[in-house]
Amino acid sequence: MIAPSLIPEISSKRIKTDKLDAEKLARFYSNDLLTVVHVPTVENEADRDLLRTRKFLVDQQKSTKNHINSFCRKLNLNFKDETKLKNLWTKTYMIWLEEKVNSLEVNSQKLLLTSLLQCYFNFENQI
Repeated sequence: MIAPSLIPEISSKRIKTDKLDAEKLARFYSNDLLTVVHVPTVENEADRDLLRTRKFLVDQQKSTKNHINSFCRKLNLNFKDETKLKNLWTKTYMIWLEEKVNSLEVNSQKLLLTSLLQCYFNFENQI
């Protein structure tokens, strides 16, 4: 089976008939210019599903990290300024973040950050 979208096109020739198309396909086939596709097996499809799901989880984890960082900025919690360290998402950062969460006075903010961190750790454990 040949992938129709991967058949090379000659831009100068716009005439289409079955005979010309058949000749063009035969020429491409003899010059090994056509891409063969196959129906994936159940195992192949399962592997692809696994990779898609992993990518989804990695993207979700990244999004959660960004959300936590932006919420911290909103609360004027700045790890780099306070500690003079540059790297986020290290053990030191996580300890600092946990301390900051515990020191928050507004319960809804504390709940939000706790939930986001729990989400982050769930992704971390699954990936």
